[in-house]
Amino acid sequence: MPVVSFAPSQDFLNEVRTDIAALPQGAVEIAAALVSMQFALPVALVDWLIAEEESLKASPVAALKAGRKAEVRRIAQALL
Repeated sequence: MPVVSFAPSQDFLNEVRTDIAALPQGAVEIAAALVSMQFALPVALVDWLIAEEESLKASPVAALKAGRKAEVRRIAQALL
């Protein structure tokens, strides 16, 4: 599985912090776990996070922003 690795700019990091701060309680832990991976995320994971998930009828990121943490977690665990 290819891995994306890059050195993010300060503007990008500030944007990520702002996005994380806007997430509902609980989704912050998931976002923080992703950020703590130092941006070395497999391409497939990034694709999954931003693509529409049929069972959610939204992307996982959009579902997290909507406060649907348990649904996203259940689907992510089933995919492992």
